[in-house]
Amino acid sequence: MRWAGLPASLPRTFVRCLRDPIQPRALQDRLIANCGADDVLDIDTGHTPAIDDPVALATLLDRIVGAAPPTPG
Repeated sequence: MRWAGLPASLPRTFVRCLRDPIQPRALQDRLIANCGADDVLDIDTGHTPAIDDPVALATLLDRIVGAAPPTPG
């Protein structure tokens, strides 16, 4: 994943899958630091929350979008 070209002011939220067998917690921590996440939200799923628990993921995404500042214009 590359963050080149994205402004540092762009808010970032990392959704951490708590039962992810593919990305262990230590790797997730490195990804969180690398992307400069402003917020980390946990979801109790495996690597693919859209399949494991789509309702919980949709709720989480609604929460992220609801917290975002309005877009100018």
